Amino acid sequence: MQRGQITRFQKINLYGYSGNLFLLEFDYGGGSGAAFPWKIQILVDEQGFFLHEFNALSHKFVHVLPGNPFLLITNATSKGNGGHELYKINSEGKVENVYDATLNTYNKHEDMAVYMPNELMVSIKDDNSDGFADLIFTGTQHYIMGKTADGFWYDSIILKKDTISYSPEKPFRKVPVRLVFLYDKPSGHFKQMEDYEAKYEL
Repeated sequence: MQRGQITRFQKINLYGYSGNLFLLEFDYGGGSGAAFPWKIQILVDEQGFFLHEFNALSHKFVHVLPGNPFLLITNATSKGNGGHELYKINSEGKVENVYDATLNTYNKHEDMAVYMPNELMVSIKDDNSDGFADLIFTGTQHYIMGKTADGFWYDSIILKKDTISYSPEKPFRKVPVRLVFLYDKPSGHFKQMEDYEAKYEL
């Protein structure tokens, strides 16, 4: 039986909070697919009071607005579907996700398409020149299924006597992906600029 272990215990600062916080990560070392990624992160204050629990595949701190950094986490299922969340401490002292999106920004599930890299690259810059930084995800979508003119998907095709199958390394086609989430000052959240689900068939 695999034994879990604490893999991180760090004093941190987080946007919206003036004091210190502590982030602890416990890695189970394995488990069922439903429990992936087999680790949790727990956020507590200096008195040891529990604030929030995450189940992130990975996490990092990013500077978005002047002041302390935000916590950016990457979530993923065992199949390889996932996305991001962006956290701060709000005016009520609660941990709040300010990234308003549910679409995948992490995709290695070999169904219709995958991202290359599997986790889209994140940049933080003012995309619409309003004086506030925005979240931008970029990469390439590799379609590993073809699509007929009438909208039917297929994973291989026969040309003469050869069967051509598609894979992330040999995709049907490649499409550059750029997902922009603009900072909305009234809500303090980042909101999707376009219908990317329709644009990229996500």
